[in-house]
Amino acid sequence: MMFHLVAVGRLTSADLQSVCDAYTRRIRRYTQFSIHELRGSRATRDTTAVLETERTQILSAVEPIPTSVLLTRDGSQHSSGELSERLRVWRERARDVAFVLGGAFGVHPDVREACAEAISLSRMTLPHDLARLILLEQLYRGFSILRGEPYHKGERRQFTR
Repeated sequence: MMFHLVAVGRLTSADLQSVCDAYTRRIRRYTQFSIHELRGSRATRDTTAVLETERTQILSAVEPIPTSVLLTRDGSQHSSGELSERLRVWRERARDVAFVLGGAFGVHPDVREACAEAISLSRMTLPHDLARLILLEQLYRGFSILRGEPYHKGERRQFTR
């Protein structure tokens, strides 16, 4: 089983890329993980055209992946411990999971409908580069919680290996 990040656009900051790469390496200590960067649409004022282009790309990327999770400020919110529990359940099901991060205009309603669930990293609007970093950090934190490692200092729970 593999976890995927399907993201519209590339990171624009070398510093941010470096931090994201570090978290990606850490995540890969626990599980198989891949990042799929989609080209997205050229900047335009035609939001409908942008969403349609990105819809096609996102749906093509997640089609072979059994479970897709949309990242949106309107999704359900979870603590780090709750996210780690979701990671545990997904791993037990042994089915690939894709986290979907849309473009600057959000995602087409068809993408929202295609995703099994929607989660929120924050109710605030985040730049996509920052949302990617937060997701990567939380995935790393979630896996470290499952292993009972000391990285997470939040809620204390007993974990079995």
